[in-house]
Amino acid sequence: MPERERKHYDFLKTKLWKEVRAKIMEYDNYRCLICGESVDAKTGHIHHVMDFSADEDLSPSNLVTLCIQCHNKLHPVFPKGMWLLGWPDLEKVKNELRGFYDKVKQASIKNKDRLKAPLEHLMMHLCLICQYNEKCDIGKYTLNDVSNRMEMFKAFTQKRCHIADLREGLKNVIVEGYITEKSEPKVVETKRGLRRFATALLKDETGEIILNLWEDQIEKVNVGDKIRIEEGYVVSYEGHLTLNVAEGKPFIINPTDTLSIPYWTPSEKSKGKKVSAKCSVCGKVFSYVYLGGPIKKRCSNCR
Repeated sequence: MPERERKHYDFLKTKLWKEVRAKIMEYDNYRCLICGESVDAKTGHIHHVMDFSADEDLSPSNLVTLCIQCHNKLHPVFPKGMWLLGWPDLEKVKNELRGFYDKVKQASIKNKDRLKAPLEHLMMHLCLICQYNEKCDIGKYTLNDVSNRMEMFKAFTQKRCHIADLREGLKNVIVEGYITEKSEPKVVETKRGLRRFATALLKDETGEIILNLWEDQIEKVNVGDKIRIEEGYVVSYEGHLTLNVAEGKPFIINPTDTLSIPYWTPSEKSKGKKVSAKCSVCGKVFSYVYLGGPIKKRCSNCR
């Protein structure tokens, strides 16, 4: 890491930075300079107008309040920002980036007497919406750089799991298995109104888990199908772990290719040790020796 970047990140851990951060948010009335949304002391971000400028300038000319979404989108080095813009759909990224760029530009114009440089000066990913992108070496380099960063981000954040290794709270999981059972669909009341819902049982060589299906997902799977879940997440409901896939996320039926991502394995630190858990049925705290797999949700009396 270059020395300037190291100094910058080291400074962000200091007590002085915490004090400055609070003062800048107060200066901006706890509002994002780009979109105008309210932020609070916990979720708000402070952006350095001059990149990696650490404590070189702690004035409002170099520090501004942003919401987490705008801060991520502003920096091409923040992969989450590219997801927010619509990656991997490049056309969607370009459309979202054009709209966001207009907001950034307006914020720079509105605050030109305050800022030491326009906010958009570090938006290298603007190359993606430049009309000369395919002819420009810098534009090609930027697109390749963003693509490489996104591939690394995906590999780093996604976890390919055996079903026995799934844990409550896991996100961005990749799971493969076979559908062994499927319930009849029913209509249930949700925060989003009445919706069609069904469950299926997904099984691999290590175990099985309930797969929740909503709306169009219900017709996509049948008993006997091999399923690959990508970007799934795990929650506990009525004492059982359930695997969920947000609508529109990858949901591959009978995949023909083989994933190159190795299986994720949970930490071995707790294996063989006594752990405590709270029974989801009777509410009592119980103890048992942890041997791996999902944490127990029911005591021996409520199994």
